[in-house]
Amino acid sequence: MRKRWPKLLQSWTRWWRIRSRRQAFTIALVGLAGKLAAADGHIDPEERESFRRMLKAKPFEWKRISQQFDLVAGSQAGAEIYAEMLSRLTQKQPERRRDILLGLVDIAYADGEFSDQEREFIARAAFGLGLNASDVALALGQNDEGVVGPWGVLGLNGPVSCRELKQKYHDLAREFHPDAALARGAPEELVEGFSRRFQRIHEAYKLVYPQCCP
Repeated sequence: MRKRWPKLLQSWTRWWRIRSRRQAFTIALVGLAGKLAAADGHIDPEERESFRRMLKAKPFEWKRISQQFDLVAGSQAGAEIYAEMLSRLTQKQPERRRDILLGLVDIAYADGEFSDQEREFIARAAFGLGLNASDVALALGQNDEGVVGPWGVLGLNGPVSCRELKQKYHDLAREFHPDAALARGAPEELVEGFSRRFQRIHEAYKLVYPQCCP
């Protein structure tokens, strides 16, 4: 029995670290999403439901999470702190950070409107997550191509070489294809959204292909 104690202690410690990180991640995500939802002065039911799907919360968990969501939404202060927490918890996981940003954009668009306050919040959240302007444009383009055009949907500023375009498409397919999203832990409820985004990427690629690969 004594020989088993070190292994048991190691297993318990590992479990505790994973549980603690998961709790910290949830707290930070709830905080950031709650402040975004209230950025335009009110929280719509559609925004709340969009976040519930993003978080993949179980029914018995949602009541507590929803209360925290409403609590943090009372003030815009501290949003950067939550974003930086998520950045630390997703080190060396750029796809996870972009998934978070995409989820935030989905929440902002859930009520059918995208206010200037929400746009500014998204930009600040992206900076806190360690992302850049191209990541923001890419996330916005997945919800409204009219905002950034086909180049923005692909995360590009304009025409590039044929090789660069194909590589970019390959990278985006690896990140946005529904199967790839599921493989890295994205909730099944969001698969439809990834399918929609991948379709937009594919259509944008076909549209600009002749300009880069004549």
